[in-house]
Amino acid sequence: DPENSEFLHALDLDLQANLWGASFDWVRPIGKIDVVFGVRFIHYGEELRLVAFDSAAQLASGIGDRIAIRVDNDMLGLQAGLQGMWNIWSVVAIGGNVKGGLAANFVDRARSFSADNGDLVIPDFADNRDGTGFAQFLEVNPRIDIGLGQSATLTLAGTALWINETSRALSHFESAT
Repeated sequence: DPENSEFLHALDLDLQANLWGASFDWVRPIGKIDVVFGVRFIHYGEELRLVAFDSAAQLASGIGDRIAIRVDNDMLGLQAGLQGMWNIWSVVAIGGNVKGGLAANFVDRARSFSADNGDLVIPDFADNRDGTGFAQFLEVNPRIDIGLGQSATLTLAGTALWINETSRALSHFESAT
């Protein structure tokens, strides 16, 4: 399509993210609320892959300019928070926990650029950089327990996790082009 760009016919963009972690907590009851203190590991990674095609023929043959950026944030730190459950009816309890903390963030970034079509004067390249910083996080886990009988409980729960000061793949895109 000539209106698209004089250099770009099609763009294939893929961004994938993964998040997982583990924690070990000590719990100290204080009245109806528990104080939580522990160690936390969080992994957050992203991978951005982009292929730019200059023409329909390149798109059909899969020949294009390729950019790949992978960023891994491995965070290890301390967390503290509160947790508790309160009965609001004889069969229903509400509560959950909230935890926040500070972690050392070990960042690994790998990126590469290659021009399969040979049209560009920019040479292929790949590089990898490591760095260390600090990240903050806050996790909220609300919960509702509904007693269905003597030995059965229905639990409705969720998790909201906010992490600050992480490295993201998209922020490294401009320096790779």
